[in-house]
Amino acid sequence: MIRCSWVSRSALIVAVPVMVAGGCGCGFDPSQWATRLHWAAAERGPASIRSEVHAGALIDACDQNGNTPLMLACGWHGSPANVAELLRLGASVDAQNNQGVTALMLATTAEWRLAHGAFRPHEDVIARVRLLVEAGASLEVRDRTGATAVMHAASHGDPERIATLLRAGADIEARDHDGRTPIMLAACLGDFDVGTLIGAGADVNAQDRQGRTALMWGSHATFADPRLVDELVDAGANLEIADVEGWTAVMHAARFASTCHFAARLLAAGARPAAAGWTPLMTAAISDDAAAVQRHIAAGADLEARDCWGRTALMWASRFVHLDGGAMIRDLIRARADLDAKDHDGETALMIASGRAWLGEIDALAAAGADVNAVDNQGRTALMHAAMRRADEFRLGLLIQRGALVNLADHDGRTALMYAAESADGSRTIKLLLEAGADSRAQDHDGRDALAYAERSTNSIDQHWIIETLRTATSNGPSTGG
Repeated sequence: MIRCSWVSRSALIVAVPVMVAGGCGCGFDPSQWATRLHWAAAERGPASIRSEVHAGALIDACDQNGNTPLMLACGWHGSPANVAELLRLGASVDAQNNQGVTALMLATTAEWRLAHGAFRPHEDVIARVRLLVEAGASLEVRDRTGATAVMHAASHGDPERIATLLRAGADIEARDHDGRTPIMLAACLGDFDVGTLIGAGADVNAQDRQGRTALMWGSHATFADPRLVDELVDAGANLEIADVEGWTAVMHAARFASTCHFAARLLAAGARPAAAGWTPLMTAAISDDAAAVQRHIAAGADLEARDCWGRTALMWASRFVHLDGGAMIRDLIRARADLDAKDHDGETALMIASGRAWLGEIDALAAAGADVNAVDNQGRTALMHAAMRRADEFRLGLLIQRGALVNLADHDGRTALMYAAESADGSRTIKLLLEAGADSRAQDHDGRDALAYAERSTNSIDQHWIIETLRTATSNGPSTGG
């Protein structure tokens, strides 16, 4: 699966402690800041910066991450006044930290939030970018991934910062080491208005090293906005370009978009379903057209026809949440679609639905007799699929109520509890599985139990409670369950 990892790039690189904003009376803490000048640049003001420099502080001193005081002034903390003062005192504008990131890159991606929770005026964010550009900051310096400043800006979705860099001469077709351009990175956000890049002449049909276009990247966004399709198509995006695996944009959307609307919009725009081997019945299911599904069933459509992934119409109807509450799935069930048919990955309609569909759709499949304990090619059940896709306790509970065995293990020895410990949004899903008899002491083939998975996970804001729940369960002894 393709995933865009750009959104939190600078958040991961700039390990700046969350301190209280300047003016609070807090003094310099050597455990938090590499030097007093770093502290002054991030938390104080121009007068403090001048005082430190005049006292002999090195203007370009680096912390353990390679960040200079100017970088901190351009990041989460700082201010335009601090940036201006550091530049006046001779700070190196193009210095790079351990990841190759410059002050300009950090300024293009900085949050608009102050340390105490208040929001920094947008003008302050833009002002820092302008100050660096006016000071001669290079627009073409690349970080260790090959990204330039405009690529960082595109990956964070701020049209004004992008426009500022483009007016200064940034290369709109610059490519990182994976061949991605700014418009591809902007499309990764899904709901970002790419009009700024399109208006500046970005090539909407550019392809990265894997042959993927902005349309393809857009379909992988967590919240892919169908309007992105309209913007790119209106700008001349070619719907039939295929990547190195032969997949077109609509195929990417059908497999990876979080809703059916992205694929439906591509089909409405003229994308040809034939490349994926979709029948009219499958296309209707993917497009969330319940009336068309009924018409094709009445006309004798082949319910068991397979596409290039081995999927049937019922599997595609199970792929997305439908506003009809499961009516489309029930229509296919009544027409005697094979409930336990498997695609090339060994997944059934119930597995596909388990982490994505509404309760009514999952229950329609289970109530009709779908095998809740069937396994895919990796040995994973519908309950494991639900757990790994961060399904809530209601979906997991429904599967358990319908007979899902909680202690089955996949080919790697992983159980549903281990998947939930690694992926869950909260402790309630963990408690549900434990109450259903999940064995917290079970270990995978590498000797890891559910607690080990929870301790290495960063997926949940409730992670502390998940860990404590599993520690308690493990100390209380093994459970007995299915």
